[in-house]
Amino acid sequence: MFIDSHIYLTYSSFEGTVPCIVGSKEMERIKYMDRLQLIKKFRDNDILLCIEPGIDLESNYKILELANQYPDSLFPAIGVHPIRAPQTKWSKRKELLSLADNPSVIAIGELGLDYHYKRLKQHRIRQKMWFAWQLKLAEKSHLPMILHIRLADTDTIKILRHHKNKLNGGVCHCFNKGSDIAKIYRL
Repeated sequence: MFIDSHIYLTYSSFEGTVPCIVGSKEMERIKYMDRLQLIKKFRDNDILLCIEPGIDLESNYKILELANQYPDSLFPAIGVHPIRAPQTKWSKRKELLSLADNPSVIAIGELGLDYHYKRLKQHRIRQKMWFAWQLKLAEKSHLPMILHIRLADTDTIKILRHHKNKLNGGVCHCFNKGSDIAKIYRL
């Protein structure tokens, strides 16, 4: 059995059919499938569970709706992606708190810091605010996290250390450093 810990089936492109590579290494081909066909294909290939992280408030609602349609296949994580944090109104955190109370939610994420793109200083401050708040949400909800960390290890580690006794584990996505830095994330 396999678990896809990071899928985006809520993307609008899955409302229709999308090109997918199927087959073996020797005989790959492109087949057009919709969301339901893709989920069936996952099951046929022993990918029994998919975790879908939130990227913004709208996607969180879609995730919960899809998880309701496919309760044995799709499991929601609720969160605000660091790249979307600067555009997300701070007042919306109450809405996210309410969504996280849904019993089907299995993680908080996708949360973290992303310094890959040039950003204004206030964008990084907003990312940090949302990151710290979502860490508290994970603690309050007793849920693991799906971390998105890109070129922001120093600030991320500092924030995680501040919360280390309150964390419930998780996965680190978009991590691009070596094993020496990865060991630090084990806190």
